[in-house]
Amino acid sequence: MEEKQCYKEEFAELLRMMDVLVKQNNILIKQNFELVEANEKNRDIILNKLDKMHGSLRVL
Repeated sequence: MEEKQCYKEEFAELLRMMDVLVKQNNILIKQNFELVEANEKNRDIILNKLDKMHGSLRVL
């Protein structure tokens, strides 16, 4: 019976550890999406600047 209790406690600890890992993973996923959005905004800014530069060069 004592051995069964030990397994239950170890299993509960593993579940807590898994919960922490899932939460950390969710934070990393959210940060990754934020980085992707920032990257897309920067890409759009650069493309707009390049487009304006190209338009300026056509005038020359």
